[in-house]
Amino acid sequence: MKTSAIPALSLMLLAGCSQPPLLSLADRVCDTAPRLMPGNEVSLGRGGSSTVIMDAASPCVETPAGRASYIVFALPADNSPYQITVRSHPRGGALISPEATIYGADDRPRREIGGFRGAAGTLVASTTGEPGDRYVVVTSTPDTIGVPRNVPTAGNPPPIRLAATIVVPIIMPASPAGPTTDIISAILAHSGAITVSANPFITLP
Repeated sequence: MKTSAIPALSLMLLAGCSQPPLLSLADRVCDTAPRLMPGNEVSLGRGGSSTVIMDAASPCVETPAGRASYIVFALPADNSPYQITVRSHPRGGALISPEATIYGADDRPRREIGGFRGAAGTLVASTTGEPGDRYVVVTSTPDTIGVPRNVPTAGNPPPIRLAATIVVPIIMPASPAGPTTDIISAILAHSGAITVSANPFITLP
């Protein structure tokens, strides 16, 4: 396979991690519902994001499918449209297969963020932020725990959506040697790293 550069954040998260993948929450006392406050603050702005390491110290929640680790992100209190992006990064051989739910200020779930796909060494999905969105809750997926997963290091992030509804893909530079086929191999687990970002739409003049 050709050589390609793993994203800097993924390298940082992978380096120096000695904890094995967290594959069981059987000995944990879990919440019956996510505790939303205070949440990890996500700032609005291109380049603004929040990354959290999920491990044995992270909270867990009882779900219909079983126990899952979870983390809460607090979205910007802004009524202008913006793009919410959730990324799951491998860490120490572990990768969370994320389930992401948007909650409102009334602490009730509003909708799911679906369509996670492998790209640039992560699992990633995006949606449009709406007025009243306040939190993103990201959980592990209990029925995927222990399953091997390969994630390509190549691939483009979700496109930027303009205010005029024009979609502009972000094209990553091609390698001089051509497209790469490198992959990151991980085990789906209750541990890993999650990044949530909130990027404003580009307004055409």
